[in-house]
Amino acid sequence: MRVPRRMVETVPESEVDDVPTTLVTTPGRVIFNEVLPLGREVREGAEGQRMVFQNRVFDRKELRALVADCFRLYGNQVTAGVVNDI
Repeated sequence: MRVPRRMVETVPESEVDDVPTTLVTTPGRVIFNEVLPLGREVREGAEGQRMVFQNRVFDRKELRALVADCFRLYGNQVTAGVVNDI
């Protein structure tokens, strides 16, 4: 099976307007983002914006920060599911 190195994904450009934009990314990043709670409303009392498509390379430190943000925004249950799926 051949998979293209780059893949185009359509995502909302910002939280304010839902005008889709084209994003060039890899298939692996699309798969990685499928487990994240993208666009989900944050839990009550949490400060911050909803999680958006992550189009970058994650090292150990950045992955730890992503999980911490997920916990802060969405709580224990959602974060446990995300970490399990990653």
